Amino acid sequence: MPKNKLIEKALTLYLDQLKRAQYVQSYRKAGQDKEAMAMAEEGMLDYFKQLEQADATR
Repeated sequence: MPKNKLIEKALTLYLDQLKRAQYVQSYRKAGQDKEAMAMAEEGMLDYFKQLEQADATR
């Protein structure tokens, strides 16, 4: 494998790992935010209600 391809692949993997680490950090931060958690819980409740309505119409 040519050196430039090897370097390109290594750089791509490294940048992907950085993105993943940023996502993990942002989700942890959001998990500790009471307001964000409340909004997520409200959204899940609405989603659950929609699922129940869809099941009822079958």
